Amino acid sequence: MIDVLFTYQHKAREMESLCLLKHELEKRGYTTAFFCTFDLNRIGKYYKKARAVITSSLYDEASLWFFVYDIAGSSNKVINLQWEQVLSNFDEANPNCFHNPKGPAKYALHLCWGDASRNRIVKGGVPENNAIATGAIHLDFLRPEMKSYFLSKDELAKEFNLNINHTWFLFISSFTMHNMTNEEFEDLVRSYGKEAIEMKQVTVKSKRIILQWLTKMIVEMPNVEFIYRPHPDETKDEDLLDMERVYNNFHIISAYSAKQWILQCEKVMLWYSTAAAEIAFTGKGFAILRPIAIPEEYDISIYRGAKYTQDIDSLREFLQNETVQMPLDHNILDRYYFKDINVPTYIKIADLIEDTLHTSKYDLQMQPHKLIVATQIILKRIKYLVKDVFSKIFIQYIEKMPIFGKTMAYHVSMKERMIRDFPKNFADENEISNIMKRLNKIIS
Repeated sequence: MIDVLFTYQHKAREMESLCLLKHELEKRGYTTAFFCTFDLNRIGKYYKKARAVITSSLYDEASLWFFVYDIAGSSNKVINLQWEQVLSNFDEANPNCFHNPKGPAKYALHLCWGDASRNRIVKGGVPENNAIATGAIHLDFLRPEMKSYFLSKDELAKEFNLNINHTWFLFISSFTMHNMTNEEFEDLVRSYGKEAIEMKQVTVKSKRIILQWLTKMIVEMPNVEFIYRPHPDETKDEDLLDMERVYNNFHIISAYSAKQWILQCEKVMLWYSTAAAEIAFTGKGFAILRPIAIPEEYDISIYRGAKYTQDIDSLREFLQNETVQMPLDHNILDRYYFKDINVPTYIKIADLIEDTLHTSKYDLQMQPHKLIVATQIILKRIKYLVKDVFSKIFIQYIEKMPIFGKTMAYHVSMKERMIRDFPKNFADENEISNIMKRLNKIIS
């Protein structure tokens, strides 16, 4: 029996922080395990094998099944790390927005980066005792004692064939909607409505212009290494690959966390990313590229009052100027990111996990009976196998089939997506071991 099971979605976003918790929990004598939710072999993988489950997100009953019950079976000790806590202004003003936990998911323990996200989910219906502001665990890596954790510029240069003598510029991408499949976009529209439709239009136009800007800068600045870090949800893009083939100082690199590259690059740019907070807390200047205005209601909440770089001349000035540019309002940031200079967030979260394991204080209420969960796991395994066999045999006729056609097409699409996304999001034993070795050198 494992004490704590971490279910995660994106290794680049989550794994370092989860390893911090692993280190602390194992130091206290607990056992841990990781499971990537893109794994096709997910149903019942840890059935009755975990005392507590830590999830990456938890929105409703369906996500409670997806992230907890389907994987680990019935569990009343569920903690939600909430990796998406900074939303659009529109979503934050709507108590019924997709990100606010609903139904039985409300009664898990939800950890909040700051008062802003805590107030939002409590207003949306989460009991006050189930929402605790701990701070943002990923910002623990920006604490002074963690400085030696990160790879040096020399090490990165050797690994990715970057010119150490050049200046390094980083663009953190968040163009996740550009190359979505129709099925993925339909899922998004079901969750976000017209916001998703309008934002996709803005995304496609903005990406095209920003890539044009970057291409011009690449040509004008041959002594600069331009590093393009795609969002974990972004898929293969031929335009980007063409740029990488044509320009030897343009590199698409998804390895390591955003923080790793932020700390080693001289200039940082982004478009619509919450990584802006991480950059701001390093004290490093950056630019928010906005060739097309995003409607205020759909813009990121921490971007309220931000200063945008709206044309290529302003971008050129930013890249050539040594002045530190701080486009965000720190008073707003502080409401979203609680910081404790004395106690790291991972210590606070480990304390809560330990409390959850040994008391009923945070036990999940309103969960289905264990027999129902067990039955559903068996049925889901059978349904998946039947759909899989059926879709392989009748793959040419799926879309034309009455009644079952749409269901089968969705099954095929989701399977393809998980096969596509699993390799880039799964952290193997070597990756986890490397992170743990680096942590072991810093924290006792």
